[in-house]
Amino acid sequence: MRRRVVAHIPAGQAERELKLGPGGLRDIEFSVQLLQLVHGRTDDRLRSGHTLDALAALSAHGYVGRKDAAGLADAYRFLRRVEHLLQLERLRRTHMMPDPASPDGPGQLRRLGRALGYTADPVRELTEARRKVSAEVRRLHEKLFYRPLLNAVARCRRRRRGSRPTRRVHGWRRWDSPTRAGRCGTWSR
Repeated sequence: MRRRVVAHIPAGQAERELKLGPGGLRDIEFSVQLLQLVHGRTDDRLRSGHTLDALAALSAHGYVGRKDAAGLADAYRFLRRVEHLLQLERLRRTHMMPDPASPDGPGQLRRLGRALGYTADPVRELTEARRKVSAEVRRLHEKLFYRPLLNAVARCRRRRRGSRPTRRVHGWRRWDSPTRAGRCGTWSR
């Protein structure tokens, strides 16, 4: 689903997109909502319609580390603040950072940087802060979802090395681990 969303962003705009781009608001919201779907089914303390409240509940009940939850919460607040300032300046709904290559882009970035409290070199400081936040969101998103999945796949593959096909259905074979039958079973042709 995430790859499909990023594929629909026009070329060259993904890095400037606050909501849908890599390391944006949707990554944080997707992470929190997926964890709520997985764990909220049995733990009703996680059921909240607010991203920051749900993230705090996930952290408080041990589903996300405190440091990771704090990083996601800080990134979410930063990105929302930037989004709201952009919308206030343009007086319309937008999620796109100004293009530094456009004629009025550097001026808009400077005003946005100053509104966020950057004074020495607002454009550079804002650009670096945005890049750092996006990288941190992507890192945490991958840590929460891809690494556990890859670790589980690797565990199953290690267990399957000594396994044998146990069942055939319409040309498909089921491979089960000899130590934990069915736990890491996979189907292959």
